[in-house]
Amino acid sequence: MTCATQYNAARLVYTRKVTPCTCDQHLSHMEVEIAKSIELRQTDLGQRQVVIESLENLKEEQLWLDRKITSLDASLLLHDKRLADLEKQKVQSKEAPELTVEELEEVKRFRDDFEKQRNSFKGLSWT
Repeated sequence: MTCATQYNAARLVYTRKVTPCTCDQHLSHMEVEIAKSIELRQTDLGQRQVVIESLENLKEEQLWLDRKITSLDASLLLHDKRLADLEKQKVQSKEAPELTVEELEEVKRFRDDFEKQRNSFKGLSWT
């Protein structure tokens, strides 16, 4: 029984240890894995920086687009006001009474009379 117990104890202790040849192989393998992990980490770090820069550019572009939308909204409001004013003027023009030929002749006569009166004062002096 002691032989089996000693064997099991020795086996447990020795299985945690490796032979010198296996140890070198294991260390070489670990060095390769470490190098791969460092390379992958650097790649991910570079990609992360690119994504951060892209996100900053998107934020700047979003701000520019927001300002553009605000500007266009203001412009649209001005156009809407102008259109409303023009529509109002159009309605007023349609509703305004038209001058008749007689009214036009009367206005011409008033203008002619006014011109005669004005011309009659040209030669006068106030001194």
